[in-house]
Amino acid sequence: MNQDQALKLTNQIWQSLFNQPSPFASINQLKNLLAKSIPLPYPVASSLSGKTTFITPAYFPTPKKFIGLEEIKPKKPATAPPEAKPSPESLIQTWLKNYLYVSSKIVSSNQVAESDNIYYSVGVYNSCYLFKSQNIVCCRQLGQCQNLIASYNNEGCTNSIRLSESLNSSYCFEVSWSNKISRSFFIHNSYDLYECLFCYHLSSKKYCIANIQFPREQYFNLKDQIITYLSQNNWQNLEKIIKDFH
Repeated sequence: MNQDQALKLTNQIWQSLFNQPSPFASINQLKNLLAKSIPLPYPVASSLSGKTTFITPAYFPTPKKFIGLEEIKPKKPATAPPEAKPSPESLIQTWLKNYLYVSSKIVSSNQVAESDNIYYSVGVYNSCYLFKSQNIVCCRQLGQCQNLIASYNNEGCTNSIRLSESLNSSYCFEVSWSNKISRSFFIHNSYDLYECLFCYHLSSKKYCIANIQFPREQYFNLKDQIITYLSQNNWQNLEKIIKDFH
């Protein structure tokens, strides 16, 4: 997946959530608003070929010399001469001199760009730690997800933007630490919600806004007003709420 395809997918999902075009004209705009806090793969140069390859930000110091997975050739260990008596220091220095850290680790996957640690996935842009997922943009640590943008640490989620630590949710925006959420925005620590906005610590509810129950017709009228408010000034109100929410 290239940048144009990533932006097209983002626009499709955004349109399905807000019924309006997305405000993003570039990947950088998308990242600045939606994915700035997610540690995504970044480019490094292969120490072997000089080609650009991508490495996942780690929680421990990352090595300084890299090799793309596709550049690796099978190696056989060298045989030490019978008279050799290497010191521990010399062996360690030999290892440090020749060791190359593997980057752009992509296994049994297709249409993957600017990514690392991708397994059995299709259609991926600038993401890492994906397993059996499809159509993913700027995400980290997903399992069996599809059509996600700027999300991390989710499983079984689809057609959403900015999901985190959630399960089995779809058509959502800004949902965290929740399970079985559908067609909802700004939800935290909740279970089994449908068509809810700005709610927290709820279970098995629908048509709630700010933890207040509304009749169905009034809920959708308010939802339209909220989306209109969020989209004002090229979605600047949405950007402010995202910053305030965190």
